[in-house]
Amino acid sequence: MALDEGRGTASLREGFVTNRAVRRAFTVMPALALALLVAAIALGGSALQVAGGLAYGFFLSTLVDYLLHRFWFHKGPHAPRVEAMTMRMAKLHLDHHDIPASPKGAVNKVDATSTIILVLTVISLLLPGPNGFWLAACAGGATGALLLDLIHYGTHQLPMKAPILRFYKRHHMLHHYRDATVNYATLFPPWDMVFGTYWDGRERPDRGDRSQRATAD
Repeated sequence: MALDEGRGTASLREGFVTNRAVRRAFTVMPALALALLVAAIALGGSALQVAGGLAYGFFLSTLVDYLLHRFWFHKGPHAPRVEAMTMRMAKLHLDHHDIPASPKGAVNKVDATSTIILVLTVISLLLPGPNGFWLAACAGGATGALLLDLIHYGTHQLPMKAPILRFYKRHHMLHHYRDATVNYATLFPPWDMVFGTYWDGRERPDRGDRSQRATAD
């Protein structure tokens, strides 16, 4: 496998039918996002509060995706009790790097993601400010998690033929097959540009001995 990984996969529909993890992720997360959005409106959130909360939660989810990927998922091994508390998310990610093309690691573990969203929802109800805003922010976070799974699944399993989708695919495949110390942002690549970890695949000066450098096959 190389930077064109997943070229022969037929469709997202096929993955939905054949992959239980994909089916759960793309069933549970939309339902959770919708329920939180309805709750935000039901608790009196104005249109501005709901729209602002959705944007804030989504934006924050893209930053969390980058930070977790860079500073947690690639920093193992971790203590067993820490792995248990975080539902083995880092371990599962490292397993995914061992076999990137496997459909098994194409989406995040929905139990972990949904639990995090629900815990944040409970906390948000205790925060000052309109409940409608904070619940909408949690809905935005759930939407971000859903789109993250969709993009990640596509980069590994689907052809991704449109120009923007080809960009996403190449950006993520460079992380897997050329250098695992770059291109951490799966959903919002500009974070890599902001934090200096973006690489477009062109030749560059030697960056020194990088312990997590990926080897092309």
